[in-house]
Formats: sequence, structure tokens, C-alpha cells
Amino acid sequence: VYAFDGLGWGKSSRPNFPTDSDAAEALFVEAIEQWRAALNIDKMVLLGHSFGGYQAAAYALVHPQHVQHLILADPWGFPSKPAVITRQPPLWARAIIAVL
Repeated sequence: VYAFDGLGWGKSSRPNFPTDSDAAEALFVEAIEQWRAALNIDKMVLLGHSFGGYQAAAYALVHPQHVQHLILADPWGFPSKPAVITRQPPLWARAIIAVL
């Protein structure tokens, strides 16, 4: 059983992440692939929790030949940025406006 510390989390170094979401995802996928290759693991059972689940799924899509099984435990990710951003005033401001 191996557990690795993802880029920018825990005690790992924090690289300069790209601002483009596809490039940032590719950076995470490449980090997992470099780790796998360094340990000479041909096929693995990959488990990801929370944001690690998102990273594990992204890795499995790019490198399915190295994933024997994929286990996602409460996975999540970042949705695409909406084309139009609508913002409401904060709750405290809406409460004051409602009273006035």
C-alpha cells in the first residue's frame, strides 16, 4: 500500500499552478504518472478521497492502462466557470435592505 502527498498538499512543495483548469488538471495527472513510473508500478488499484478522487479519476481517464481498479471515496472537483456570473449582495446587506 502506497500513499502519496499530492502537489501543494500536506508536506509537499507547492508549485506555481497554471490558471487554466485543463493545464492544472494535466499537472496533477502528470505528477501521479511520474510517481507511478518512479516506483515501477505497472497496474494499480487507485483510491482517491475528496479532491484526490477528482485527481484519481482524471488520471484514470488519461492512463487507463495503468489502473486495474478505481475507487472514489466522496470525490469532488471544481465545476466549470459559468459564462455569466450573477452575484447577490451578502446576507447581511440583504437583511439591512429588507429592514429599510
